[in-house]
Amino acid sequence: WKPPGAKGVGFHADAHYISDQFERSVGEGKHSSVSLTVWIALDDVDEENGSLEYAVGSHVWAREASRQPSTFFAKGDDVRAPARRMAAAAGVELDLRTVTMRAGCAVFHHEHVLHGSGPNRSHTRPRRALGVHLMRRDVTFR
Repeated sequence: WKPPGAKGVGFHADAHYISDQFERSVGEGKHSSVSLTVWIALDDVDEENGSLEYAVGSHVWAREASRQPSTFFAKGDDVRAPARRMAAAAGVELDLRTVTMRAGCAVFHHEHVLHGSGPNRSHTRPRRALGVHLMRRDVTFR
């Protein structure tokens, strides 16, 4: 839910606040993947009302950095600062892709993909969405 005039959402990876709450199967690495997010637009999403942005390839290069706390609710107007910081630490150039979509469309992303969104600059249109986190069946809640 992003009402008209709302601030952006700082770049983050879902793994830190979702998957870290689960135990992985015996023998798997500490940072094995256990979740996938489905983000379903309930309103049309565009740059005016806060479109999603993804850091291309970040599921690979930011894997360790994405497990650190990030500024989910952006302080100030720079929602991309965490992504720039993690890209610099990984020694890669940050490549951002903006996703606009119609109501009813969905995007899927890996738990380590860095993503965020800009502010809702619209005076009349909310940006509502439903986020669903899918978990592997062999993990258990801590």
